[in-house]
Amino acid sequence: MASRENQRYLIAIIVLSLFLIAFFITSLLGWSKVYEYADIAESSKAKLKLAQSLQEAYAAKSSVLETMIGGSGGSVNEIQTTIDSLPGIARKVDGSDKSKIDAVSESIKAVKALYDQDMKSNSSAGADETANLTYKGLIANLSSVMAKLHNDVNVQSDFNAALRLQTDAKLEQIKSDRAAIQDRLSKAEKKLEATQNAKLETERALKNKMQAQTETMTKSQATFERQRQIAAQEKSTLVSEKKEVVRQVGILKLKVDEYEREVFNIPDGKIVKIAEGLDTVVLNIGRADGLRVNRTFAVYDQSVSNFEKGRNKASIEITRLVDDKTAEARITQENPLNPILPNDYVLSPTWDPGYSTPIALAGAFDLDNDGFSDFDKLKQMIRLNGGDPRVFHDEQGNITGTVDPSIRYLVLGTAPVEGPEANPEVVEAMKIMEEQARLSTVQVIDLRKLLNWMGVHGRAKVEKLGGIKEEFQLRQPSDAASEGSGSSTRSLEGSSSR
Repeated sequence: MASRENQRYLIAIIVLSLFLIAFFITSLLGWSKVYEYADIAESSKAKLKLAQSLQEAYAAKSSVLETMIGGSGGSVNEIQTTIDSLPGIARKVDGSDKSKIDAVSESIKAVKALYDQDMKSNSSAGADETANLTYKGLIANLSSVMAKLHNDVNVQSDFNAALRLQTDAKLEQIKSDRAAIQDRLSKAEKKLEATQNAKLETERALKNKMQAQTETMTKSQATFERQRQIAAQEKSTLVSEKKEVVRQVGILKLKVDEYEREVFNIPDGKIVKIAEGLDTVVLNIGRADGLRVNRTFAVYDQSVSNFEKGRNKASIEITRLVDDKTAEARITQENPLNPILPNDYVLSPTWDPGYSTPIALAGAFDLDNDGFSDFDKLKQMIRLNGGDPRVFHDEQGNITGTVDPSIRYLVLGTAPVEGPEANPEVVEAMKIMEEQARLSTVQVIDLRKLLNWMGVHGRAKVEKLGGIKEEFQLRQPSDAASEGSGSSTRSLEGSSSR
């Protein structure tokens, strides 16, 4: 009995062990399936998310395509917004699945680029209309254009038909006119034949008359030849004179361009003070600027920026040089309704600050009649009065410079031809410089006129510089008026050649 119970226990233990083994194996297999199903579930979720994202992407693509076609998918202005939303859809998925969304996005962008190109190249509308155009609208637009072209073709066809009728009518008229012209031509030919016969008779009569006149012409030919030779000589003389005149005119033009240039964009100075009771003004230019007495200036308002000739408000004349940077002037013309004011501009078309008039000197110059040359002192006086003694000669007759069109005046002194002061070299130099002046159209003046233009004149008693009295001194406006010349004296730049 005990043996059987042990067997039962052993069998029960074996059965229990088998049951436990089976339970363990079943549990192990169950947990394995649980993990497998969990992985399947995660994979399914990822696929579902990818499918949903792809669905959104394809829905966006479908909306874009439908909009481009011209359906009810939305407005053309919303296409770019839909394309810009695709990266947000791509961010919903992970890993390699994102590339699938990006592929859809790239395909939409490629379609959009092709769409933009089609709209731009195939549309006849304006830029604003092209921005909202679809393929359906493009077709409608092209259809409208084709219809218009078709209508234009019909109109042109009708016009051509009408033109053809008019052309046929004109051809008939031309044929009729041609027949009439041929008839008139036949009559004209008959008339021409009669005219030719009459012409032959006239030619015979003229030939006889010509023979009679030939003899007369032969006699006149000799006389004509003599007259022709005389005319040729006169022509040659006139040509030479013309060349000389042309040369002189060219030189004068150069001198005019050099000395009478008009500069109306920059003022020469300003009025700094007005003495109303004396009709006198004070300027901010003086001796250092090359200014001289009797120089005339036009006055322009201080607000003017364009100094147009003839539009000045007043005019003044320099009466006294106070110092290097100050001068006084009297008012020669003024509008009481537009009086001269401080800071008004002054301007002269024939004077530039600091400009020196080029001068040539020839001969002997004794200013104080003491028997000695005052050539150096004369040059100093010319420079002080705004001149530039550029051409001159020494006591041996050696000439410095050339009297060309750039020289304003040739001042002639005394020719030393007699007595102990005779100097043939100086006389020859004077002749050479006078000839140069003639060829260059340079004005020749004497010493008295030069001193007069510089504003100096002779006095009865003279003294030397450096404490010795000077024969020549600055002439005041009253002195100029007392000469009775009818006009004020002029500086070197304001000569009669202007």
